[in-house]
Order: sequence, then structure tokens, then C-alpha cells
Amino acid sequence: MENLIKSDEMIKYLPESGHILDTLRKNLIAALGMDRAKGFLLRYGWDCGEKFSELLKSKEEYKSLALEDLFLYGSKIHGLTADLGVDVTKLVVDPYTKDYFSEGYWKSSQEAEKHIEHFGLSYEPVCFTLTGYAGGYVSSILGRQVIFKEVECKGKGDPHCHWVAMPIEDWGKEIKEDLDHYQEENLGQELDNAFKRIEEQKEVFKRALHISEKLPNAILNGSGLQGIIMLIEKEMNYPVMIENIQLERIEASSCLENSDMNSVYVRKELQQFVQSVFPAKKTFLIKVPQAGDFYKRLVSPIFLQNKLFGFLSFIKKTGDFSELDYLIIERASSVSAIQILNETSAFENEQRLKEELLNGIFQEDLPKENLIYRLKLAGYNIEQSQYVFVFHLKRFDQQDQLLDEAFIECKKTAVEQLYKAFEHRKVKGLVSTRVNQIIALVPEEMVDSFSSLVSAGTWLLNQVFAGNMVMDATLGISTVCRKVGELKRGLVEAQKTISMMSFSKSPLKVKSYKELGAIAKFIEPKNFSELQSFSHELLDDIMAYDHKYSADLLYTLYWYLENNGHMKNTAKDMNVSLGSVRYRLTRIQDIGRFDLATSQGFFDAHVAVQVFLLLGLIEF
Repeated sequence: MENLIKSDEMIKYLPESGHILDTLRKNLIAALGMDRAKGFLLRYGWDCGEKFSELLKSKEEYKSLALEDLFLYGSKIHGLTADLGVDVTKLVVDPYTKDYFSEGYWKSSQEAEKHIEHFGLSYEPVCFTLTGYAGGYVSSILGRQVIFKEVECKGKGDPHCHWVAMPIEDWGKEIKEDLDHYQEENLGQELDNAFKRIEEQKEVFKRALHISEKLPNAILNGSGLQGIIMLIEKEMNYPVMIENIQLERIEASSCLENSDMNSVYVRKELQQFVQSVFPAKKTFLIKVPQAGDFYKRLVSPIFLQNKLFGFLSFIKKTGDFSELDYLIIERASSVSAIQILNETSAFENEQRLKEELLNGIFQEDLPKENLIYRLKLAGYNIEQSQYVFVFHLKRFDQQDQLLDEAFIECKKTAVEQLYKAFEHRKVKGLVSTRVNQIIALVPEEMVDSFSSLVSAGTWLLNQVFAGNMVMDATLGISTVCRKVGELKRGLVEAQKTISMMSFSKSPLKVKSYKELGAIAKFIEPKNFSELQSFSHELLDDIMAYDHKYSADLLYTLYWYLENNGHMKNTAKDMNVSLGSVRYRLTRIQDIGRFDLATSQGFFDAHVAVQVFLLLGLIEF
């Protein structure tokens, strides 16, 4: 069977492969449109398959071959001539009843690869010639019409070109839409349709040029991204949306304000685009399941300086996207990229100016009057009551690479999120950055809208860093600064709080300087280890006793110190008897070997308890 047909005979009856088929497909789709080109290529492939089967039947050896062998032989020859791998995973055929079922894969389909190269991802399978050829060959050999159908295709983003084949009667309604493509059309009618198509394209290009001329004017008139969206929606009569790469909505048509367009399916499709088709930078179509039906999203990537920024989407619930839609969306994504770049540059320049001015405020040797004046011109009242927030940044992977691109990009995004959070609370804040820190001035009026200073810090931390996969952050907060001259002190307080948090075993990520207590005023991180040793020496035995006997000696000591040695108030706060407090204090002094009746003993115990609180060893 290997030498049943010579190679020169095959060439006459098999579809052209490589460059010839590629050129044919591209020109047909351009001239006739996808739907008509699909029909032409299916019928062309079918005709080639039939003719090859006729050649096979003319051979003397044909009659001696089993049907199953003929089908496997046909798939093998098809693979050789079309330069692809054909893997038949299931084949069931009955030579008497003509029952037939087969399933398999086309590997390295040229049709799928070339379609992506020229047109991007499709919303339907695209191996039309392969499908037609296989159907024509099998139908002719079997003597019964068999339809091959791609259920997966690399041309629409699937991992494989996966086909299933059955007689037309077994498919039922599932194949109904495809059958029209197998019907013959008069060649003259095809040419007439092509001529009409050309005339239609002239009108499409005229309208595309008209809209394209209006798009840059939206930028020149200062309309921004919302102006671009409103213009497209008016001209094209359907909603438009712009998202960043995280699929966070930046701008959208008003009718989409309360709708969630980003299902798990959409996120998967866009992620697949980023991973596999990103280098082609092509527009692609997604059919999104929704409430028993589906809508369509035509998506064009937005690139800024050759980096993927996000996506521009046209959205339709009925009907298909036209050639005009493809032309306009790519033009609109380019214009949107220019507008986003303008806005980003303006934001970065404004942020850089404010950052330089804020850094000047923290330096004592610079004239403050000029800096205050310039900040007021930039729209910030530096003389209001405010707190200094210091976000200390570190990588989740524990690497010490704080100047690599990913870390710098995340820090830049965090600054943007900070300003968005201020805008959300309707206040104006000021932000500066250092290698591993973000410093923010937060107005007192914003903090006062929360139940506490720490809850305000926790909210801000979540707004800025939630979902960040590169960096982790802890937040130290100063006491309130009511004058410009106090901001330097506030920065020192916030940074000292961060330093003290580094010693703590507590999982808390937000702490205020006020929570450190009086001890924070006279200890420094560089000599804190000595203070730690002193505190452990004083309290470790008491802590061990508590753990062993489930006692509350440290708890009692804390409240006794908080009440300045007043036993009655201690008993009241702990809701225990006065006698119980007396007994516990005696045990504390015996185990700890210090005397609370002396000022030195009282002071030492107070310092030790505060250090344990700072370290997160005890929590009351």
C-alpha cells in the first residue's frame, strides 16, 4: 500500500500547500469576506478529496483493501502533502451498514498558523481546506456523505486542531449552519458578489477615514479618553470600554457603568492572548457566554512604548462585527495610546515636581517659604494638619533586588493607587518615594473620617497593595503635624515606628508612633537589642509561669502599671477581687525578683512590659 500512488500523481489531486494556499486564503478572505471564503475553501478542499479518492479507486489494488485501511491511508497521504501531522485517535467503520465515526487531531496546521499571522485569533475554527478535503475523501470512499467538524482549533486560540467526523444524518442540528457552506455557487455569481464587496469596501474606507479624522480632534480638544469613547459610541452605535492589563476599568460607555463584563471566561481569553498571540499585536474576537446566551467583544490591545498597557473593547449583544469595526478599533486603540501616554506623562511630571518639593520640606537647610508657595501653586496646602505615613516595601521573594524593573513598576503603580485613594476620599495628599519606601502626607480630615488612626492606615494599605504579587508593605504613622516645621519630626517618628515593627513578632502591618508609648522617646533601634535582653531577664520567668499554670500574672502586671500602682483600679479593670490582685502581685515580685514598691522596680517593670508589647510577645 506504501507505493499505491506515485508522488507526481498526488500533486494533481491534492490542495496546494505552503505559500500558494496561504496567498489563496488571504486574498479570498480579503475579497469575499470570511463567511464566503469559508464556503469556497471548504468546497475546494472537498473537491480535492473526492478527486484523490477517484485516483485511488482507479488502482487495481484498491478492491483488495479494507475500508479502515483506505481511511488511514488517506489521512497519512493528506498529512504528507499538507505538511502536517494527522493523528487519528478513534475510527469506527462498518462496510455493510456504512456507519462511520472518527476523531483525531491535525498537528501544526498551516491554515491555522497563517490565519493568526494575517488576521489574528478567530472566534471559530479556520482549517477550512483540511476539513473539506477530509470530508470529500471519506464520503467518496464510503459512499455516504460524511461531514468533518473542528471542535477545537489553534486558529481561535485552542491548544489543538481537534476534529470529529460523522455521517450528515448523525450530526443532526449541530451541523445545520455549516451545510450551507457546502452548496455550490455559480462562479459568475461569486464574481458579482466580489464586485459588490469591493464597492462596499469603498464605502467602508470612506466612513473609516471620516471617523479616523475625528478621533485625533478628541485629543486636541482636550476631551480625553471619555471623549474618544463618546465619539466612537455615537458613530458606531454600541458600547466601548478601555481597561488596563489587570482588567480594571479606566473609562467606559455610561451604559456599562454598573455591568460586570469581566467574567472568568473573559479573563482566561485575555490571559491567553497575552501569553500566546501578544507578539502579533492583533485585534481578536471573544464570544462571551452570559445568562444562557452570549455577547461579543472585539478587543484591540493598547501598547505604550511597546509594552502592553491594556485593552480597548467594542461590545455587541446582537449581530457580527464588520470590517469597519476592525478598522476603527485599531485606529481608536492607537489614538487612545497617545492620550494615555499624554495623561501618564503629565501625571508623572506633576508627581516628580511635588516629590522634589516634599523632599525639600524634609530638609532643614532649605528655605521653606519658597517651597510652601510652589506647593500651593501645584494645588497642595502644605500648612494643613496632617500625618506622615511611611510605607516600607520589601519583595515577597525575599530578594534584595529593589531596583529591578518589576519592583520599580510596582512602586510606580502603588503611587498611582495612593493618589486614587485620596481622590476617592475627596482629599489631597502628597507622595514621595525612596528606594524601599513610599512617604505620604495624609490630611487630618481624612484620618478623622475613620474610627482610628490605625484603621485609616489599614484602609489605605489595602487600597494600595491588595493583590500586589511582587511587594509587601508595612506602614508606620507619625503623630499629627500641625505646622510645616513639624513634618521633619513626623518623618522621624514614622520611620522609627517602622524600625520598631521590624523587631516585633506580631503579624500586624500598621502601627502608629503613639502606640509605641513613652518608651519610643528614649530608645533607638541601634541599642534596642540591649533593652530586649534586659526585658527578657526581668519577665521570662513570669511568662513561663503563666504558660505552665495558665495564670494571668503578666496581664495583672500590665494593668497595675497602667493604673500607676493603684490596686483597687487594677481589680476593677480586670474584674477580679482586690485580694486576688494582692496575691498575684506578690507572686510576680517573687518570680521576677524585683520590688514594685520602689520607683526603680516600678520603672524597670514598666519598660520591660512595653518592650514585650513592642515585640509582639504579649498582647492585651
